Amino acid sequence: LHTVVQSAKQFATDILVVDDGSTDGAIETIRNLDVNIVQHKTNRGKGEAILSGARWAAANGYSHIITMDADGQHKASDIPLFVEKLNTFPLSIIVGARNFEATDTPDSSKFGRKFSNFWVRVSSGSSISDSQSGFRAYPLEVLNKVKCYSTRYNFEVEILVRAVWAGVILK
Repeated sequence: LHTVVQSAKQFATDILVVDDGSTDGAIETIRNLDVNIVQHKTNRGKGEAILSGARWAAANGYSHIITMDADGQHKASDIPLFVEKLNTFPLSIIVGARNFEATDTPDSSKFGRKFSNFWVRVSSGSSISDSQSGFRAYPLEVLNKVKCYSTRYNFEVEILVRAVWAGVILK
């Protein structure tokens, strides 16, 4: 991955909601908001949702996406921190780290994160503090060039490992 990122919309803040086949009617509650929506008729998995968002972003002139899970674990007010990192490291994947010590996070979740972090380090040689965080910034160039086979939650770990193998730096 060698090209320099240049786009008029490189760090704009349009919001895209990817509805991955939800059946609870939640998407109807945001239809009147100033957001863009991509809908999957059926659940395709988190990896496919991320890639659908990336395709939408590329088609609309963007060079990066920032993903946030809709489970309330991430603060939109932290997005400027991602943009700041992207300005310095435009071809890196930026991964937010949740603070499990400040919450009543179950021990099983803490173990899962530690195990996943260990697997990423062993597989790629790169250390990251929260390989399962859904708060990330991806250069579209990385998502377009790094082939992954997972389409569900395991996509998030696979893209990190395969990106490092392709020479991408994780931050």
